[in-house]
Amino acid sequence: MDGTRFVASILALAKKHRANIVSRPIILTQENVPAIFDNNRTFYTRLLGERSVELREVTYGTMISVLPRFSGDDEVEMALTIEDGGEVARQHRNPGPDDLPEVGRTHISTVARVPRGKSLLIGGYTRDEIRDNRGRLPGLGSIPLIGGLFRHRVMYSKC
Repeated sequence: MDGTRFVASILALAKKHRANIVSRPIILTQENVPAIFDNNRTFYTRLLGERSVELREVTYGTMISVLPRFSGDDEVEMALTIEDGGEVARQHRNPGPDDLPEVGRTHISTVARVPRGKSLLIGGYTRDEIRDNRGRLPGLGSIPLIGGLFRHRVMYSKC
């Protein structure tokens, strides 16, 4: 399947709500010149020792590195490195002064060969998280009319 038909089928799936196009970044470079797309966040944390305090950085986000070169078979060979990371939600989180987020990372390193004049499309996945927590005081939360005063609801959404 060529690139045009592939993109057309992805657009058709998106129109039927069976696929979601999140982003279309384009990276341009020359032969044997690396190109890097880097979209990261950094936070700093204290490391407490017995006699010293030190700051360390934790970085996460998306980084794509590509190094293209022409191969002998009229193809473009690309060395790809992809790293994607984000904050992982925790179920029972009691924030404190030294509470740090948990960071999850995915790392891919590969070589792709594409016929000259064609494109390389990299697919991925997204994760949406929706939580709905409800609670009430036993007995009081089920009283008609005023029971709502003794109930609570917390909704959390992360896309």
